[in-house]
Amino acid sequence: MAKRPYEHEPREALRAQYAAALEPLYDQLSVASERQPVPSGLRPHVLDGEDGLRLMVSREQTPDGRIVIHLSASIHPASALYWNVRAGIVSPQDFLDSVVARWRVLSDSTARARLIGISQKGCPHWFAGV
Repeated sequence: MAKRPYEHEPREALRAQYAAALEPLYDQLSVASERQPVPSGLRPHVLDGEDGLRLMVSREQTPDGRIVIHLSASIHPASALYWNVRAGIVSPQDFLDSVVARWRVLSDSTARARLIGISQKGCPHWFAGV
């Protein structure tokens, strides 16, 4: 899948987009079998911050029937954040914490976000409570 172009938005626009991103429910098995599109490839699920942080958000049903919010993140390579992470000025843990903090700001949620892994492309993924 081709990566979406980066289109940064102010925080208030991202808050509204976040709420809309949770409207559809994606079944993870249907996504895996290509009966549903991968949410991170659809603009409503891609929240690009002015600082270069890209947060991808979707509401998903896991194979065991749980409903979760799936979060993943990346950084735009032309941003100061990207280079600060690469140079070690921002530690990997501080970056992970900043992603969860951004999600909390956009969602107004205090739910726990559990890191479930980091993809081969280096993108961290979390499951959070609904």
